[in-house]
Amino acid sequence: MRTIRTTLATLSLAATASFAASGAWAADPIKIGVVTPLSGTYACIGQQVRWGLENIKIDDARLTQLGAPGFIQPLKVSCADHEAGGAVKFQQWDGTKWKIISDWIQADKSLVRPMIEESAMKYAKENNITPRDCSKEG
Repeated sequence: MRTIRTTLATLSLAATASFAASGAWAADPIKIGVVTPLSGTYACIGQQVRWGLENIKIDDARLTQLGAPGFIQPLKVSCADHEAGGAVKFQQWDGTKWKIISDWIQADKSLVRPMIEESAMKYAKENNITPRDCSKEG
């Protein structure tokens, strides 16, 4: 499971980095897919996919190893933090390549997070879903 998760994360980041470096942002979208069995021993189930996504950890050393230092902020996704920090950089196309035109900008979580929570609770109630309690998970 760890090998599959690591491979998927590496492929995704490498594809994104090479896509950005190629200047293809102005071209047609590139579609990236992952082929997995639908049944049998190696078939992914929702729990495995969720676990894999919630355990993504990409630090500066890994970004450098992938040839993409500074391309994204280090990521550490968890049950409680699906945003992995939530910072963004703005870029601008200059006709030949993308240029970063800002530092990392952090969302105003004191403003945004209550809106996300309210919307999520409303959706859960309307669809009879019991929200997860991340504090009870390892």
